Amino acid sequence: MPSHPNPNCMFLTLDRPLQEDDFGRQLIARLDVPSDPTRISITNSFGMPSRSPDIWQQDIGEAKDSLGAGQLLIVSVVGTPGEKSLLEDYVTGARLAVEAGAPVIEINLSCPNVVSLEGSIFTDPTASSEISAAVKRAIGPVPLIIKLGYIADPAIMAEVITANASHVEGISSINTLSFEIVNQAGKPALPGSGRLRAGVCGAAIRKCAMSQVVRILELKQKERYDFEVIGVGGVMTTDHIQDYFHLGVDAVMSATGAMWNPFLAYRYWEEVQEAKR
Repeated sequence: MPSHPNPNCMFLTLDRPLQEDDFGRQLIARLDVPSDPTRISITNSFGMPSRSPDIWQQDIGEAKDSLGAGQLLIVSVVGTPGEKSLLEDYVTGARLAVEAGAPVIEINLSCPNVVSLEGSIFTDPTASSEISAAVKRAIGPVPLIIKLGYIADPAIMAEVITANASHVEGISSINTLSFEIVNQAGKPALPGSGRLRAGVCGAAIRKCAMSQVVRILELKQKERYDFEVIGVGGVMTTDHIQDYFHLGVDAVMSATGAMWNPFLAYRYWEEVQEAKR
C-alpha cells in the first residue's frame, strides 16, 4: 500500500499541552521550525503504507542481526481489511513477522490516520480482544504487545484492558491523538482526500499520555494483571523518560523526540551510568 503524498509531517503552532477540552477543535499547522526542539509538536499523516512482505521480512532479519547488547527489536504490525478480514490480516502480519525472526510483536490497534475500523479498534473491548487472542494463538510464546490510543472514558478503558489482559505480555500507551489539521487560512493543511484528520504527536500529547498510563497502572495493580506497561507520548528529553519511569512503567518509547535526537535513549543511558558512579 502506498504512503500518503507529501507533506507527511508538519509542525503545529500549538505551544502547550493538549487536554480533553481541546478534543474536537482544529489545530493549525506551521511551516517554520520551532526554536526549541524539546517542545516540538507535529502532525504526521503517512496513511498505512507497506512494502511487500519479502522486502520487510528481510528488513526484520537485518535489523535483528544488527542489535547490540541490551537492545530489543519490537516489530509492529497492523491489519487492513481487504481480501482477508481485519482479524485475519492482523494474524497474517504477525505470523510473517515472527517467521522473519521478530523477537516481540506489537499490534497497532490505534492508527490515527485512517477513518475505517482499524483506526479505532482500541476503543472496542470485544473486537480488540478477539484480535489479540487470535494473534497470540498464532505467535505462541513470542511476547505480544498491544498499542492503544487515548481513551477519554475510564470505564471503557478498563473494559478494553480487562478484555485484552489475558492475551498480552505488554500494553503500549499512547499512540498519537487524532485532530483536524488546518492551515492559517482554515483550509485542510494536508493535500488529498481523507486527510483532514491526522495524528498529533510530540510535546503536546505528553499530559494526556501520562494520565492514561497512570490509569493503566492503577488498574493493573488493582486487578493484579501481569502485563508490562510501556509509556509513550511526548517523550522529548531524558527528563521526560525519567518522568515516565517515576510513574512506574516498565519501559519508555519515544518517536517524535527520537526523530530530532536519535541519541535520546543513549543519552538517558549515559545519565543513568553517571548516576551510578
